[in-house]
Amino acid sequence: MEYTEEILKIAKFMGLNPIKGFNEHTGNHYYYYNNAEMQDYEGLPFYDNWNEIMPVVIKIESFGGDENELDIFDNCVQLGDEEFVGKTKLEAVIKAVNWWVSQHCT
Repeated sequence: MEYTEEILKIAKFMGLNPIKGFNEHTGNHYYYYNNAEMQDYEGLPFYDNWNEIMPVVIKIESFGGDENELDIFDNCVQLGDEEFVGKTKLEAVIKAVNWWVSQHCT
């Protein structure tokens, strides 16, 4: 999986500072961040599973107001006046998060 601008924006929104690395064996680029709590470096999350995306949802909802509340119905997410549909519930949530971050983060 490739790191996209959306993933990097979510990481920054979550307070991570993505650092770009290069794997000499594979020739691929990757991202990591300094985890000060563990005093170590960790691979940057892709935010493509429930364990990684739910902290983002919780942070968005912590701002309060209807425009920051994700209402999830089956494979559909209502976020303010916007509606996001995915093949799965997770896909719809990821679409909603990507949209919110694109609107509120630079």
